[in-house]
Amino acid sequence: MVSRVQALKAAVDKVNTVGDLPEAPSEQAPSDPLGEALNAIAAASQAVRQGRYGRAPDTGFRKTRVFKQWTAILAAIDGAESSLLRALQEAGYATRRKR
Repeated sequence: MVSRVQALKAAVDKVNTVGDLPEAPSEQAPSDPLGEALNAIAAASQAVRQGRYGRAPDTGFRKTRVFKQWTAILAAIDGAESSLLRALQEAGYATRRKR
């Protein structure tokens, strides 16, 4: 039995491979930025509802950090040419509004 195993090992050692061996599949799932964005928005909504940011002041709310972050989120989603909406439109996943 031992000689048979040795013979098989010797035969395998003689096998030549061309190029690199393929990498084993990754255990980690591929990232999904749209899914991550949805999760972040849901978490942010819940945080606001639960009072994490308190109530906006009666006057001057546009000067608060929360309002500035909100306007930045709007711009990133539906703003300039570099927004998510524009990228989705260019890829055919969204259409432009007809005016």
